[in-house]
Amino acid sequence: DAALQAYTRALDADPHRMDRKMSSAILGNRSAAHRKLAQFSEALADAEESKLLSPSYTKATFRRGLALLELTRYEEALVELRTAKSQDSKLPGLDDWIERA
Repeated sequence: DAALQAYTRALDADPHRMDRKMSSAILGNRSAAHRKLAQFSEALADAEESKLLSPSYTKATFRRGLALLELTRYEEALVELRTAKSQDSKLPGLDDWIERA
């Protein structure tokens, strides 16, 4: 997938993650790309690194929740999705994802 490759190239340009916020956003986007390709373990790994780099980045928490849901780790997914909702209740589709978890 072209998006996945582009995100990987962007991350390769900053291998030490000096720009933590930018790296966190790119990892979050790559997590979403992995999920669309049904690469759920990779999606989870990227979401977790994104969250480590920027714990307040709500989309990292949201994407971690989605990856956990796809991996059928429902209880963990529900915790992450509820946490994302407490951080930003206006994320599109969040209530539907919570219902699925």
